[in-house]
Amino acid sequence: MGEKDILNKAKQLGITIGKSKIWNDFNKATEKFKKDEKVQKLLKDLQEKETMQEEKLKEAVPIEVEEKHEIKRLEKELSESKIFVNFITTENHYLALMEKIEKEIREGTEKAMN
Repeated sequence: MGEKDILNKAKQLGITIGKSKIWNDFNKATEKFKKDEKVQKLLKDLQEKETMQEEKLKEAVPIEVEEKHEIKRLEKELSESKIFVNFITTENHYLALMEKIEKEIREGTEKAMN
């Protein structure tokens, strides 16, 4: 079997994945996640606060209690967002499928060597 055959099989696998419920759910959740301005703002604010906190830690500057509380508040708000939770859940399902596929490929190549 040549490289072209392998790539054709890979494309067929991609098509199969693209038709799956897991991919469809993840794709829909991603679109909703990207379009939700409130969730995007919360995420951006959280990332900025975490970056500032990391910089302070590197520079040995004390982190104020209010800053820690603000990060906790943003995390709580995100975790209560159905759109964010659905995105994370569907992303995890999709990534778990990709890990299983990688494992099967690895096992298949090892089996082919025996």
